[in-house]
Amino acid sequence: MKRSGGGFLYEKVKEKEVGITNDEKLIMQYCRKALVLFLIKHLKKQQSLPAREVVTLSIKEIIAALSKSYQSFPLHYYFHSQYNDWLKMKSPPTTFHTENLKYPTLKGISVRSKSESITANHLYTKGIPFLYEAPFKTDDKPIYPDFLLFCPYTGRLISWEHFGALHQDGYERKMRDKIQLFHDLGFRLFHNVIYSFESDIEDANRIEELIERVVLNPKL
Repeated sequence: MKRSGGGFLYEKVKEKEVGITNDEKLIMQYCRKALVLFLIKHLKKQQSLPAREVVTLSIKEIIAALSKSYQSFPLHYYFHSQYNDWLKMKSPPTTFHTENLKYPTLKGISVRSKSESITANHLYTKGIPFLYEAPFKTDDKPIYPDFLLFCPYTGRLISWEHFGALHQDGYERKMRDKIQLFHDLGFRLFHNVIYSFESDIEDANRIEELIERVVLNPKL
């Protein structure tokens, strides 16, 4: 997205400049894409720094660092109004087999498996707020998904379950019971619940695809 000398916004389509000044939805998509790309670049730089040198930027500071074409829009063009609040949230402490929380993540929390650590790091580098093993309230009773995600654009909450121990006796039955529970509670696959498996972890692009398709999709 570019801004002409007269202040009009346009995009290039097959080398032709097409005006988009009146297309609010498309402008929002450009704003959000620019912000996410900046966040990814910024977070990758932070990963190599000592903890005391890590810099956390506010949304306003990030927007100010974008090109001038993006700096005149209201905050909701970029992220949901509760995004900053979710970034500050911390996962509730768990008392369930804490000795198994052996795998560190970029977010500074520890999780129960290498696969969960990989998933958490993908979410973190994409700037997606999440809680680990946090209660998700339903009309019946709370459930505890592996990850509870906050969609940066829409404010939707998404439960992410990773099933990584299918080799264990009885695990497949537990997995099917949990999927059935989510179904009975009205969760819809790839809308407000995501299931991943070890094959997804083994494919370096699969987790990225799930995040882009479901979590970072402003159309859902």
